[in-house]
Amino acid sequence: ASTIYALDGEHQVGVAMRKLAARAVIWRGSATSVTDLTPAGFESSQAYDARSGFQVGVVTRHALTASGGAASEDQAALWQGAADSWLDLGALLPLPFNASMARSIEVDGERLLVCGEARRVETADAGTPRETHYVPDAQAVLWSARLR
Repeated sequence: ASTIYALDGEHQVGVAMRKLAARAVIWRGSATSVTDLTPAGFESSQAYDARSGFQVGVVTRHALTASGGAASEDQAALWQGAADSWLDLGALLPLPFNASMARSIEVDGERLLVCGEARRVETADAGTPRETHYVPDAQAVLWSARLR
């Protein structure tokens, strides 16, 4: 199964399921042209928007906690059409934020704008069958960069 979330000229971005994991993908007009954007070392990802050859979304290193619940350690991602082109937007956030997602992108001349969410995720009983993640704080965020 797959879902397209956004169109960017001849490209489409979204999610395709592979072995029960969501994978961010980009298509170039046909199902056979699919490219997986999930970086090495991550279990799942999703691409939500695309503009001018850039794609944004989220990557997740571990989809489940030790107890089998949903993990919340997502990182906002920016791609340029390939898994190895990804940039961890979450790494640009100040503490205490340790999780994020990118939802929308705009390219305005030489300026790239990405909006999303920054979260502070806390873990209880880490590494045990009782491990849980919870989010006591979440904020809207806007990343910006100058394009050359």
